[in-house]
Amino acid sequence: DEPAKPAAKTEPSTTSRAVTPGADRPQEDREATREAAAKPFSIAPLAGFGSSGLRLGFGVRAGYTFPVGAEGGRGAPKGGVYVGGAFMYHVGYSIEAGPYSSNFSAFYPSVEGGYELRPTDRLSIRPYGGVGMLFAKASVSVAGTGEDAVSMSNNSLAIYPGCAVSYDIPSTSMFAGGDARLLVPVDGVSASFGVFGSAGIRF
Repeated sequence: DEPAKPAAKTEPSTTSRAVTPGADRPQEDREATREAAAKPFSIAPLAGFGSSGLRLGFGVRAGYTFPVGAEGGRGAPKGGVYVGGAFMYHVGYSIEAGPYSSNFSAFYPSVEGGYELRPTDRLSIRPYGGVGMLFAKASVSVAGTGEDAVSMSNNSLAIYPGCAVSYDIPSTSMFAGGDARLLVPVDGVSASFGVFGSAGIRF
């Protein structure tokens, strides 16, 4: 009989799974974004344009969102009741025609309330309504007369329905978005449609 051949030695494998740098980043992004969305306070500056002579406008909005409903994919509420306040200033216009010049500007502080919807993990859509006092000021002067400008002011309660849309920036507490509203003074002055951009922070 032939002698049995020795079994072949099996060399231990030295191959290891390659680790891709940043492989855990998607999970970190999800965690950071979930934390940002769960923060109820928000504040954001606004900048945009209003019709009916209001023209360029600047302002700020701040508020609190009370969570309502089941949690979404990132552990953030799918909806919430929003309560806040805002301030908007419009530079208006300045017109010169011959010796005559006129200026107009307006501002309005307000309170807002709405319902925030989250159709996706990072997208927020908030239909809302606001009510505040609209303070408008106009002045007319005539050059060369030596007389002071004639000023006129009009204060009126105003309401405005609107919609704010924002997107949470991954791995931060920041968000960016836009806002559209229809400002309606109750004293019958022409309504103004406004569109604004915003970028803010949640905390």
